[in-house]
Amino acid sequence: MRRAPVLALALLFGAACQVPSGPSTTSVPTGAQQGGTLRVALPAEVTAFDPWTADAASLIATRQIFETLVEVDPATSRITPALASSWQMSNDGASWTFTLREGVRFHDGVPLEASSVIASFDRGRTTRASAYRGLFDDPSAIASVQAVDPRTVRFDLRAPFGPFLAHLAAPQAAIARANFAGTGPFTAAANALAPDGTLTLGRNDLYWRRDPEGKQLPYLDGLVLRPVRDAASRLAELRAGRVDVALDLPIAQASSARSDPSLVVSPRKDAALASLGIDATTAPFDRPEVRRAVAMAVNRNALSAVYAGTSRPATQVVPPGSLGYDQSVVEFAPLDTDAGRKALADAHLATPISTDLAYPNGPTAAYPDPQRIAQSIAADLGKIGIVARLRAVDPTALPDAKATFKLDTTAIGLDPDDVFWPLYGLDDPSGASLIVGLVRKARADADPTKRAELYKQVSKIARTDTLRVPLLFADRPNGQRGDAAKKRPTVAMYRRLLRFVGPYRWNLGIATVLLLVSTALGLVWPQIVQRVLDLGLKEPGLLDQLVVVLIAVLLVRAVVDGLRQFVMAWTGEKVIFDLRMAIVNHLQSMSLSFFNVRKTGDLMSHVTSDATLVHGVVTQTIIQVLGQVLTLVGGITIIFLMNWRLALLTLVVAPPIGIIGQYLGRRIRDISRAAQDAQGEAVGVLQEALAEVRVVQAFTREDYEAKRFHEKLLVMFQKSIDRSRIGAIMFPAIGFLGFASSIVVLWYGGHQVATGELTAGQLVAFLLYMGMVAGPVGGLASQWTGIQQAFGAADRIFALLDTEPDVRDLPGAVPIGTVRGEIEFDDVSFKYGEGPLIFESLSTGFAEGKTTALVGPSGAGKTTLVNLVGRFYDPVGGRVCVDGRDIREVTLRSLREQIAVVPQEPILFGDTIRENIRYGRLDATQAEIEDAAKAANATEFISRMPKGMETIVGERGVRLSVGQRQRIAIARAILRDARILLLDEATSSLDNESEFLVQQALDRLMRGRTTIVIAHRLSTVERADRILVLDRGRIVEEGTHAELLTRGGLYHRLYTRKFVDESAVPPTEPSMPVLIGSAIGARRFGPPDQ
Repeated sequence: MRRAPVLALALLFGAACQVPSGPSTTSVPTGAQQGGTLRVALPAEVTAFDPWTADAASLIATRQIFETLVEVDPATSRITPALASSWQMSNDGASWTFTLREGVRFHDGVPLEASSVIASFDRGRTTRASAYRGLFDDPSAIASVQAVDPRTVRFDLRAPFGPFLAHLAAPQAAIARANFAGTGPFTAAANALAPDGTLTLGRNDLYWRRDPEGKQLPYLDGLVLRPVRDAASRLAELRAGRVDVALDLPIAQASSARSDPSLVVSPRKDAALASLGIDATTAPFDRPEVRRAVAMAVNRNALSAVYAGTSRPATQVVPPGSLGYDQSVVEFAPLDTDAGRKALADAHLATPISTDLAYPNGPTAAYPDPQRIAQSIAADLGKIGIVARLRAVDPTALPDAKATFKLDTTAIGLDPDDVFWPLYGLDDPSGASLIVGLVRKARADADPTKRAELYKQVSKIARTDTLRVPLLFADRPNGQRGDAAKKRPTVAMYRRLLRFVGPYRWNLGIATVLLLVSTALGLVWPQIVQRVLDLGLKEPGLLDQLVVVLIAVLLVRAVVDGLRQFVMAWTGEKVIFDLRMAIVNHLQSMSLSFFNVRKTGDLMSHVTSDATLVHGVVTQTIIQVLGQVLTLVGGITIIFLMNWRLALLTLVVAPPIGIIGQYLGRRIRDISRAAQDAQGEAVGVLQEALAEVRVVQAFTREDYEAKRFHEKLLVMFQKSIDRSRIGAIMFPAIGFLGFASSIVVLWYGGHQVATGELTAGQLVAFLLYMGMVAGPVGGLASQWTGIQQAFGAADRIFALLDTEPDVRDLPGAVPIGTVRGEIEFDDVSFKYGEGPLIFESLSTGFAEGKTTALVGPSGAGKTTLVNLVGRFYDPVGGRVCVDGRDIREVTLRSLREQIAVVPQEPILFGDTIRENIRYGRLDATQAEIEDAAKAANATEFISRMPKGMETIVGERGVRLSVGQRQRIAIARAILRDARILLLDEATSSLDNESEFLVQQALDRLMRGRTTIVIAHRLSTVERADRILVLDRGRIVEEGTHAELLTRGGLYHRLYTRKFVDESAVPPTEPSMPVLIGSAIGARRFGPPDQ
């Protein structure tokens, strides 16, 4: 049977909540962790308490209740004692004897003895539990479990079984009594599982573990596991503070959580291996050289972009640190499309080769977006002549699906056998009996040293045979609340919003005075009404006077309110204007690494929808709430002065109205935050689809993109419905309570009028004041709902504003001034995020005014080197200097003002040609703009356009050809007139005339400047003063074009393969091995000039 699902469950707890259990209880917690109850949001319900039958969610619970004989130390991956204090293996490895720890008791008070261990394993074997079969019966491993004495238990195996000890550490192998009492840090009462699926666990006061200081564990008083199936809802619950940990956050939610300073994302590293399986029984993939060509074609770095920082390229099928990991292996196969295409040609295979690629039809532990990953691999294979038809398959049926290529998922288990056995030990698809024999031999040997050597041999053969291509190790991100999450976003957040109002405090002062006048007039007119009824009806003359006064009061109040509303509207618009500009300015200051993991649509939603929600609060709610508070206080004061008995009857309903508004309003706020998150994701999906509409239509993925948007929109719709449902309960309830109080007052006050204790005018005035009091109470509840919605949006805005850029001005940074352009890399090391090192101790220099061409295979580090010069990223070691000054010691703005950039794919703004060129220097005169266009050979096509320089180029310059866009970009760089030029030459094919004009413009641009160019043109490398050849982050060759050709090294191979036919180059005596066979010429330029 296949054991991958069982092993995935066995590992889930390791990726789950960091609650005191197993080794985690030995660490000393922070103050925030001591005592209290930890609340965890699970992706599914707990359905079983028997470890042998527990599913993924249930295992998280059982791991808190039950313990295993041994466990894996997460820091070292070594097997350490747990319920067994020690163990001994027989000489033949077929018998294991465990000594049980003294002083351990089950939750029911029964001491731990050998009989409980035997009963627990007998239950797994006799019930044929799938977990037992996967761990110990595939094939059958355990012959018997016997008690040597009450504290000693012996496992007799049918044969030596290498992963036996590691499998005993799996949470399914935990020791449980027949009544499912355990020895773990938490206990489950009879009613622990609520009808809604929430599981509440209590502290085990008999727990045997102590921390290094001798304190009894666990630190927590309790643990609450609550199922929240929707990932966006789990994140919303975490942000709202209703849970402390949210498990299994998909990529989108994990990225959003990383931008929130109150949250921490703590992924379990290397949870699953993503690999491309190859059917070695299907021609021509039954040939190792063809499978090797496939491995060289797949771009793993491009795949990692889908994972948003939650994966690492896999060089072997087991991650670093695992038993059997071979540190001498740098990569499984180099990314070399040309070599892959050549290998197929050497095999005399006609291309294109048609085949199929099966992938999961939904996200898995290894593939957050399987279709995008499959499309990327298919595109890579297409570059070497293999056309792969994509086929979506249910993940459960994928292992048995018939396909040449398959996206496989393998859980990284507790032992390397958990990876090697399902991949290589179950069958022998290619007849490579040696690799199968080695895996089975390692499984049958209990000596870890011997097993490690055997697995290294397996890895070596696997690279040669290439039965599968390891792609990436995927993480499983979990979110938890940090210290900043303890403060609820209430008054503090409102104060932060009010900081944006500070510049307009005089406007607020005027509006406040007008509000006081309006409130006072509002409190006066019921008194006039009272006198109309009590006096005016008796004296017609007085009635006329009172009506005139009443009209005047209401008219003045209307004018005052209109003026106040205009002042607040103007102030509110200015505040939101400033807030939006603050968001945009902050986004512009963020580093490239920030945008690598965030969707454009999600970021845009901060400026649009989030700011719009906050706008309503700042524009109207501030004054409205203040006015309602003043009216409420004034109205209550007056009604108590008029009749305290009636006033008490009126205020009876105030507490329940306040409680309803507070409780349901908070829920609306939290749901609104989740709805805003969902809206941001939906906008992000739509923005991607519209921005890449050509790709969507080319792959006929219109329905797929519509489905993606529908799914995200459906989450937003559901949250909006939830919000409306709560509002539909809250507002009618408050309205009913208000009417009920009026009826009671009318009844009681009517009796007082009848007895002469109260006049009819006083009763009517009292009812009017009561309406004034009830209005603010209900209004405040309504306004509170709006405030809660705005807080949800403000949460997102301030989380963004609090995100610090990775690259920013250091304290004491000064402007660099005008530079000569000498650049030096001094022992520079660099990596992206938590990925592998791209550069390690790289040192080189770029002379002033000279042109240096960077040449190397894809992924060699050329673009990274250029990005470090512009300080778009900072090195993790060493320094980059300009004119001898570390660029981190100068301001970013002053540094980049000395640099001009021409990207490989020039991006133009949807404006005129003139404005796109002027972007290089905004203060340039018209004559300077035209001179720059002329120097870039752009006037040649601009003059033919009806509107000339005023021609609109369209979004991203789509109305211009590739060559025209390149010349506009060159003109922009010429206008900037910087001393340092970073140039990534375009690889797009141009006609001969455009090629000549672009090259001529580049020659003018590079003249007299320190130029670093990622070269794609023959003329550039020939004319460069110096060429650096990079490979895997190292400078492997350096010199001029002629010098490097004579060496016959990597440059010679790249040059003959990329620029010319090898026959056109004089043969050289290579100083290192070259590729066998004729090189492929992309374009013939003729022999280089000597």
